[in-house]
Amino acid sequence: MKRKVIAVLILIILFIFGGCGVRDNTHTTDFYKIYVHKNTATILELTDKGKEQEVLIIPSEFKGNPVKKIGMVLYYGSSARFKSEKLKKIYIPETVNLINHGSFIFCNNLKELVVSSNNFENVLKNLYLDSLGIDDKMAIEGLKIYLPNNYYQNVQDIERSETFKELYKNTINPANISFNYNYQDSPNEGYYFIDNISDTGKITKPDNPKREGYAFVSWYLEPEFKNEWDFENDEIVIEKDGEGNLIYSETILYARWAKID
Repeated sequence: MKRKVIAVLILIILFIFGGCGVRDNTHTTDFYKIYVHKNTATILELTDKGKEQEVLIIPSEFKGNPVKKIGMVLYYGSSARFKSEKLKKIYIPETVNLINHGSFIFCNNLKELVVSSNNFENVLKNLYLDSLGIDDKMAIEGLKIYLPNNYYQNVQDIERSETFKELYKNTINPANISFNYNYQDSPNEGYYFIDNISDTGKITKPDNPKREGYAFVSWYLEPEFKNEWDFENDEIVIEKDGEGNLIYSETILYARWAKID
């Protein structure tokens, strides 16, 4: 009995002090509640306005702090998670290295997760576990995950159970649009942002990338800057075979930079 009382007291203390610490360092933006700690940011959950969005692009930073995580265990038995009946597509930036268990299980209409990070295995692993972290199954049925084409090719090399590999095979796809930093030794193996579209049309313009000592100029179809991409008028043409299946083709846009004097 004494041990049970002590355990309960410990949980109460953790709840009070842990919860206060998170609340004191949580900021509210238009779409997100963001926790900042030790120079890193965690997207905790959605605001009321965020819950109304069908598409969300997770920011790569907040007030100079890189966004490293999505979701958080607040205390035993309670987690911060996204909750939305309208959300259909989420873009995960290259900075994120962890999605907490069950972060999207209350997003019943989520269909697409676009992940730019080269740390995709660690980012995605919790999506395949139930809330207790013991089942080797998808937490969100029907979810399609898109990776940069180069990373997609590495999926087959992941050493997992056969069940897990089968889940990857049926769920993960190569993205057909990539935005490249276009300079030597750039982060994330050159990938800044990715997207995937299934029909001919315009593409989403990401926030401008950043590079120390340089100003971003624009996006081009070639690394030599011959044809600038016009996001208002240019379209990606999607081809299909005789049975209506998509014929995969990757469009790569390259960043142009101007050195700051």
